[in-house]
Amino acid sequence: MCLGISIAAWAELPSEVNITVFSTQAYPIQNAQLAQHLYHLDHVEQWEDELSQTLSSNPTQAESQAKAFFQRPDSQTKIRELQQAYQGVIIGWQMGIRKVPAVLFDSPQFGQGVIYGVTDVQYAIQLWKQWINQKEGK
Repeated sequence: MCLGISIAAWAELPSEVNITVFSTQAYPIQNAQLAQHLYHLDHVEQWEDELSQTLSSNPTQAESQAKAFFQRPDSQTKIRELQQAYQGVIIGWQMGIRKVPAVLFDSPQFGQGVIYGVTDVQYAIQLWKQWINQKEGK
């Protein structure tokens, strides 16, 4: 039943509206499937923490371990994860996101709008549609 409501909420949006969500692990996102992009801005820190836990506290050994890590065949997957994590941070910064959670709506017709403090994308869509209706005088 929730999926039906979600599809109905999505169906009423103009097709060219792009929804991007910015969050952290502290703010789980509901109905994330309604957004085109979801960025967890703390993934960089988590990635670095995960790597540092495998390294020695001895700087010389840690340097050797880090070099070995980047030469392993599976390191490319981990590097792509880090690149994707940084992509979210960069996009959030470029879009002027100041805090999380944030749901960014980008529409050629209505411009950009951000809803802060909402973790449910479906609810954010409702709020955005209310804002659009107010702008249009409905």
